[in-house]
Amino acid sequence: NRTAILLWDMPSGNISTKLTGHLGQVRDIKFSPTGNELLSVSANKEAFIWNLGKDGNPVSYQAHKKGLFASAFHPSGKIFATGSADGTVIEVVLGLLK
Repeated sequence: NRTAILLWDMPSGNISTKLTGHLGQVRDIKFSPTGNELLSVSANKEAFIWNLGKDGNPVSYQAHKKGLFASAFHPSGKIFATGSADGTVIEVVLGLLK
């Protein structure tokens, strides 16, 4: 089963967006500084970048040997980092992901 991330519209209390894609437990999410992207990381070693202004599939990234626990965006919004149970932190330049 794929895990869903639910974004809520606070004034109405309704779900505004459902992001489905991770195969493992989602362990951390971060909004980009612009608020246009969401970075999510999971137990199955995957990081996803979701473009919140567009429908479609996220850009996925997988480079760690063990599950992910942490994520962060650089203040520029052009770089993100992921932290893993394997003891590593990896920085990624967004423009280099396909």
